Amino acid sequence: MRRLFALAAGLAAFSLPAQAAEVTTHSLDNGMDIVVIEDTRAPVVVHMVWYRVGSADEPKGASGIAHFLEHLMFKATDTLESGELSRTVAANGGSDNAFTSYDYTAYFQRVASDRLELMMEMEASRMDGLRLVPEDIPTERDVVIEERNQRTENSPGALFGEQRRAAQFLHHPYRIPIIGWKHEAHNLSLEDANAFYEAHYAPNNAILIVAGDADPAEVIAMAEEHYGVIPSNPAIGPRDRVDEPPQLAERRLVMEDPRVAQPYVIRTYLAPERDPGDQRQAAALTLLAEVLGGEGATSVLGQKLQFETQKFLRTDRAETQAITDMVRRLAMAAPGVAIRLRDVTGDDARVLVDLVPEVGEDALVARLGAVLGAAFRENSVRLSAEREGLRLGGYAALPTYSRGSAVQQFILVNGRPVRDRMLLGALRAAYADLLSRDRHPAAVLAIGCDPSLVDVNVHPAKAEVRFREPGLARGLVVSGIRHALAEAGHRASGTVAAATLGAMTPAPAEPRVYQMDRPARGAAGSQPGFAEAAVPSARSEPVPAEDPAPSGPLGAARAQVHENYIIAQSESGLVIVDQHAAHERLVYEKLKAERDARGVWRQLLLVPDIVDLGEVDTDRLLAHAETLAEAGLVVEAFGPGAVAVHETPAVLGPVDGAALVADILDEISEFGATTTVSDRVDAILSRVACHGSVRSGRQMRVEEMNALLRDMEATPHSGQCNHGRPTYVELKLADIERLFGRR
Repeated sequence: MRRLFALAAGLAAFSLPAQAAEVTTHSLDNGMDIVVIEDTRAPVVVHMVWYRVGSADEPKGASGIAHFLEHLMFKATDTLESGELSRTVAANGGSDNAFTSYDYTAYFQRVASDRLELMMEMEASRMDGLRLVPEDIPTERDVVIEERNQRTENSPGALFGEQRRAAQFLHHPYRIPIIGWKHEAHNLSLEDANAFYEAHYAPNNAILIVAGDADPAEVIAMAEEHYGVIPSNPAIGPRDRVDEPPQLAERRLVMEDPRVAQPYVIRTYLAPERDPGDQRQAAALTLLAEVLGGEGATSVLGQKLQFETQKFLRTDRAETQAITDMVRRLAMAAPGVAIRLRDVTGDDARVLVDLVPEVGEDALVARLGAVLGAAFRENSVRLSAEREGLRLGGYAALPTYSRGSAVQQFILVNGRPVRDRMLLGALRAAYADLLSRDRHPAAVLAIGCDPSLVDVNVHPAKAEVRFREPGLARGLVVSGIRHALAEAGHRASGTVAAATLGAMTPAPAEPRVYQMDRPARGAAGSQPGFAEAAVPSARSEPVPAEDPAPSGPLGAARAQVHENYIIAQSESGLVIVDQHAAHERLVYEKLKAERDARGVWRQLLLVPDIVDLGEVDTDRLLAHAETLAEAGLVVEAFGPGAVAVHETPAVLGPVDGAALVADILDEISEFGATTTVSDRVDAILSRVACHGSVRSGRQMRVEEMNALLRDMEATPHSGQCNHGRPTYVELKLADIERLFGRR
């Protein structure tokens, strides 16, 4: 029988080991197979048990039971308490996990080589002695359902993938998702789990794999002692998988979801499975997938869509909007040029853009005000920085002027509007600890340099550029923006006060009525007075006789309301401060300053994480080793094509070295530099600041409130909390008087 799998047009290239290693195989009398891969480059070992059972072996009506049982395998056994296995692995400086696929389920631990026998002892205990109780089922079932919600239900692509796979396989169990159908997952029971465990978890259905610094003879001897005593299950026989009938008709699916912004097409084919041995067929299929649709510009599909198909799929309205956006970008690049755009496609010509030329030092900001609006002009800071031949200009908006999408992000390179991923990523990094993930900064970056330092011919439409030193350009953008925002101090966006005033202003259905025009007391329709109102939650502070006039930008504290908001009087109006949000930012900035002064505390790993990368990625990572060490991550070369992670930032706690290194390499490949480690450290400091700041509901003395105001005035970025929300709102006296009809 031949099993089949779906071959997508974007099939990833299969990988081979970086170098050959000594492999020893053995079989125990009870049928358990053993594979030992000896590798003495580091005193660590990976201990794995693979069971020849997966989601394709599940009984009808119990989809997801293989994955559900994988979760339950971390519960109690005859010799272990619930969760004890993972706690023991962690206490010994190791890591463990498990995974389920269509054809197998595997459990593994990575520990120091002298802890191998302890791992075998615990793994053997759950192979033969799992003891589930009814209390285990509801909580773990909820965990699995939530995992499905996150990975599948919340992803239109994942939902469509399930539907597509179910349509592609007519008869084979590969048509059922590994995590199971949601309606069946709700009904998984203790009986289902025990039955699946008894039917498939036995030594004659398992493979023990040990890789690392381990002697094969010693491994086999330990396996005989711990696994060899477990009886086999004679009921387990060869897999009985059904054959997929020949595909005689094309199958098409159309799925609509409001969460999908752009439509996309996926085409998949059934292909033979990849078996051990001769890999020429697998290599040919991988190459075929790349030729058909693997690369957007050079594949057959890419050529057809991008170069041979001359069809405009946009509506006239969309095309007009695209043209207008391009003209606006050009207008920002040339503020001294008058620009007028007219739409003459309809019966009546319309003027879409009409800009006068701007002159002088403020030409750019004047043009930005005309294009992006006065709010951007009034709530942005000027950028001016230079480094090794690169010059940064333009304007960056205050964090509290953030947007819901990236629609107000513009980049000019030598006067040319571009959409460069590296520079956009640098812009995002500059606001990393100032905005929450769902908010986007607004900025216009103008970068100038010698033409020899940038390649403008990397995109057919000249929409992208490539700097000779991308890390230098990224660093200039990040540091330039952060410096400009820090100089803004406690300043917050004026749109916050405008929104506050808007919320306070009623929308009268009738003309304003003043006191002399109101009906007499007791007349119908009169509003309840203050006597009928609830007791207010407010506390005023007496003004000392020697108290000077409020001269600071944030004024002097006068009251605390609802035990969370400070009311201060400034020379020009009132200031309302969120005491928790403000103190959170102050504590965070203090923690960052202390970290910068003393350096990042690092934790030395008992067993270094050895990460195989290949020689190219290894060289690329080690080129940034000094920067990573400053952020708390110490790596060094470990033989050809590998690195050893010796130290990690202590504040991060346990770290998956391989996953962290992969994230760093992705960032280096895309942007030429990395801030992954420092960003994660900052995220921890932010959480510490949140828990260590003045809590909502705490009464503050007037001295404490004034001290908080003065600290805010002296601390950079104090106008917004760590999540990008404003820490204070300033109401001008003129606006307050306008609310009361005095103006």
